[in-house]
Amino acid sequence: LRFQVGLALGLAAFCLVAARSWRFAVVACLACASAVVPALGWPPSDRLAAPGSASLRVMSINLEMDVADEALVIEALRTTDPDVLVLQEYTPAWARRLKGRFSDSLPHRVERPRDDAFGIAAFSRQPWLRVDELTLGGSLAPQLRLELELASTRVVLYALHLLPPRTSLYTAHRAQCADLLERLARESKYVMAAGDFNLVDHTAVGREIHRLGFLDAHGVAGTGRGATWPVNGPLRFVPGIRIDHIYLGRGITSTAAWVGGNTGSDHLPIACDVTLARE
Repeated sequence: LRFQVGLALGLAAFCLVAARSWRFAVVACLACASAVVPALGWPPSDRLAAPGSASLRVMSINLEMDVADEALVIEALRTTDPDVLVLQEYTPAWARRLKGRFSDSLPHRVERPRDDAFGIAAFSRQPWLRVDELTLGGSLAPQLRLELELASTRVVLYALHLLPPRTSLYTAHRAQCADLLERLARESKYVMAAGDFNLVDHTAVGREIHRLGFLDAHGVAGTGRGATWPVNGPLRFVPGIRIDHIYLGRGITSTAAWVGGNTGSDHLPIACDVTLARE
């Protein structure tokens, strides 16, 4: 929320200028700049791609249950042409809509549809080497731990949708985060985690993910703030935040990352090209 705080400080500075309170206006302007400028982009990454390494295109979409528009989702998939697709809020209706679609490009599917907001699915161009369903922090919402191959290297992919940190779910969200951090800490190199994390990088959990050696693909190879939510409703008029991520562990990097167009969901899709990093 650093960017939003910076904008609030900018508004305060404007009001102070109007009130001719010059000293406080200068302080507010400096505070505004210190908050807004770093949030406009990401620090440069020194995690470079290994020369000649093959790549995978990874995409993640939160469908907002049955709110996302089928035609817009299909068009986003055709345009992006991912090698790996992670879907959150995957309902039985979406399972029916996507049955038989993209069977040539994404034939290998792990689907856990639900009638609530916590169905999940992962599609792949290549066969999964291993599939594990798991839960985090005692929550019954299914998450996926998958293994696949990238440039002759076995890579782990976590497909995730964490609970939102609302008042009634805050404790459960924190328990999920703690469990996820423990799991990520036990993994070796070559791990990705993609989905709707319901948290931003500047939270304590986001900082801990980075401390474990994970980088957001958008921070490595994207441009701009990369905000993904909210797209719909009254909050769409305020600057958004990035709560959807594709985190890349040690040994993996990205050569391109971007935020997709509106699919009708309250989240924007994200995608990146992933490759092995230079040792």
